[in-house]
Amino acid sequence: MLNHSSGMVALTGMAGDMKEVRKAAAKGNAQAVLALKIFTRSVTKAIGGFCWLLGGLDAIVFAGGVGEHDAPGRAEILADLQDLGIAVSPPLNEARASGVRRISTSESKTAVFVVPAEEDLMIARHVDQMARSEK
Repeated sequence: MLNHSSGMVALTGMAGDMKEVRKAAAKGNAQAVLALKIFTRSVTKAIGGFCWLLGGLDAIVFAGGVGEHDAPGRAEILADLQDLGIAVSPPLNEARASGVRRISTSESKTAVFVVPAEEDLMIARHVDQMARSEK
């Protein structure tokens, strides 16, 4: 139940697909709008908390499905962190690019990157490593 019926699914009554939640929010779905606000606030709070605990941040890295493919989400998350000197370049954030890329401005106190997670490559490497170790 916690894996499949909580989070975005519980808040929106929809599948946990961020693209679909964003579409629904754009059409005025109040549950989707609320879910996006809760998601954004929780990630922003986590980053702010780590910044405080660590006495600053060298970098923020967005990876995985939402981190790699949700430019509006990245912008929303980082908008409330501008007082910490974090500045994102909208053209860099919105660019459709592959590979590791920096999306923060040169003036930003903290570098912000988008990094492809490449889960399938990591799984293949782990399987290969396990297969070789059993010989």
